[in-house]
Amino acid sequence: MARHVWFFLAFVAVAADMAAAAAAPSLTRVLLSAPTAAAPGGKCLDGTAAGYYIDGNNSDLFAIYLEGGGACYSKETCESRAKTSLGSSKGWPATHGGSGVYSGDASANPDFYNATRVYVPYCTGDVHGGQRKGPSPGTWNLWFDGHLNFLRIISDLKAKHGLGKATQVLLTGSSAGGIGTLGNADTLKDLLPNARVWAAPQAGWFYPGDCADEPTKPWSPPSYWQNWSNGKVGGPNLTLTAELWQSYIDPKCTAKEQPPQSCGSAHVYYKYIETPLLILEQMLVRARLVTVPLSQKDYSIQGNSSPGLASHARVVMGVDKRATTTHV
Repeated sequence: MARHVWFFLAFVAVAADMAAAAAAPSLTRVLLSAPTAAAPGGKCLDGTAAGYYIDGNNSDLFAIYLEGGGACYSKETCESRAKTSLGSSKGWPATHGGSGVYSGDASANPDFYNATRVYVPYCTGDVHGGQRKGPSPGTWNLWFDGHLNFLRIISDLKAKHGLGKATQVLLTGSSAGGIGTLGNADTLKDLLPNARVWAAPQAGWFYPGDCADEPTKPWSPPSYWQNWSNGKVGGPNLTLTAELWQSYIDPKCTAKEQPPQSCGSAHVYYKYIETPLLILEQMLVRARLVTVPLSQKDYSIQGNSSPGLASHARVVMGVDKRATTTHV
């Protein structure tokens, strides 16, 4: 009897959650117009229009979420990605159900349910950082303009949805979206001088530094397992992706750090970010955005990020080392 009651209560709880989700308003798709000389960007990897989803009409409070989903760095990985929703808007639905910080359900999102909520799909493979203004043979005729898309989206939100009048704005995102949050936070702050802008990157601290296997390069990411286990060094190549994507890198960082490509790592550029940050990061994670699939042994050594991340708490609004389940 008790078991039957438990199943009934569980069914009621699930049904209530489903009803709440159904009752919560969906976000509506907005596709960006074609790029111009004055407004470059606006494309997914395959050249289809990038865009965003939006709901709400609160011009005072905005919550903007950047979707995650890895990255691409070679002809094979990028061409494959361009055939999916992470590289093309062809299959994007007209509406998107809200969840988390972009949910319109007051019980699920009590702090931001009444904000203008914006969900930015990730379709460029460049962690929301690319600045290429068009395809070329060097990019396998694909587009990498994640940062340019971000600029276009913010411009569109200001022109059509009152973002320029906002007094409080939260920028957040997970994984690649967390990287994009860190990389675009000060850009957003500068574009909204009358607003208080906060950033909350989730699982976006790429890469750790101060690694034992690179004592002369404190900015360098940790080595891959196959190198480290054989007494060699060598991890993610920051120069490779920066050149392919022509990534936006904060000039405040490159003016002071050497080599300049080190500013592509959060371990280096975090201290130049002026926007208040709440960093949500697991100390032991199953992935750091690497350019080869991680083996189980790779997972086991990612804890070497812990000392570096923990030491950064002094310069940000906060570091919650257990507040995200991404990459666990």
